[in-house]
Amino acid sequence: MKKTKSPDKATVSRSSETNEATAKVIVKVDSRGGRPHDPLAKVEGMERFCAQWHYRLAIVKMAKKNGLPGFDAHGRVDPVKLIPALNDMISTGTNLPDGIASPQDWLATEKAKCQAVIRQKLEKSVMPTADAKRQNGEAWAFIFSQLEKLALEGPPDFAGRTAVELGIRLNGFKERMRSEAKLKFEEAA
Repeated sequence: MKKTKSPDKATVSRSSETNEATAKVIVKVDSRGGRPHDPLAKVEGMERFCAQWHYRLAIVKMAKKNGLPGFDAHGRVDPVKLIPALNDMISTGTNLPDGIASPQDWLATEKAKCQAVIRQKLEKSVMPTADAKRQNGEAWAFIFSQLEKLALEGPPDFAGRTAVELGIRLNGFKERMRSEAKLKFEEAA
């Protein structure tokens, strides 16, 4: 390794092998720590690799899942091995449907489809407010009409009856009204 100094910045030249070819790499000194910063050194984590090399995280995760070279057991990423493999993977294409550029887009599309299905099911199971108000109005109109019928027909029918007979007749009227209302509104629902 040969160090050279220039008045404005210190640089280090070194040779590194990439894909059977030797390339000269100029390495700048890091201004924060004074250490040489090698752009081809292993990067800690996929997120930092994506930020440094401008790849989408979903594609790098897919590359790791597919077993591409460049990932080690400690979570570091080797750009020298990974970038050529990533470029090959991107150039050959993916098995995603047409019109979907990345797995994130596909996931968002699938979530939207599921939410649409759930919304349709809820719309079918939930009654619109206007229908509920109409049915509520019909129910109260039915109940009041039955009570008016009782008020008109009841006193002549109740005359001369005992308390027990009146109780039996009123209970029968109540049960008849309940069963008629139940039948009427089960048909509507």
